[in-house]
Amino acid sequence: MTTRNPVRFLLETEMPWPRYVLVAFLMSTPLAFAISLALGWLGLLGEMPMDSSRTGPGWVVYQVLLVVVLGPFIETLLMIPILAPMRRIGSPVIICLLSGAVWALFHSLLVLLWGVAIFFTFVVLTASFLRWEKQSRKKAILVVTAIHGLNNLVALLLSLVWPD
Repeated sequence: MTTRNPVRFLLETEMPWPRYVLVAFLMSTPLAFAISLALGWLGLLGEMPMDSSRTGPGWVVYQVLLVVVLGPFIETLLMIPILAPMRRIGSPVIICLLSGAVWALFHSLLVLLWGVAIFFTFVVLTASFLRWEKQSRKKAILVVTAIHGLNNLVALLLSLVWPD
């Protein structure tokens, strides 16, 4: 299968789920971080909600559980009711774009332009959910939580290395 549309690729590929997680992560995270870096450099991003002023192993474990495990899992579960009305649209690509916009809006409530940086990430997460839900909802939740968790792990690690 050859396609130039990354969303269609994610919706239609038949690769095993562990490889899919890695590919989807690599498709979305570098772009999100590049946009975040550019917005931050321009002074447009503002303060991010990660508190990197605290230190110590207990704080790091807490952040990993919250930001890498629990947050992605809860947001993946919230995708289910958000996607429900969108399914009437029919076009999976349009559903992915709309869902990405909704999640970008939610994240912009915390930091105004954060949504710009993570829009494509949530397009990828939505495409991943739709793709793996064909096998089972549990598999979709697992795959999307893993992709999202990896993304947040990189963000957390970067916030620990470069707190400002």
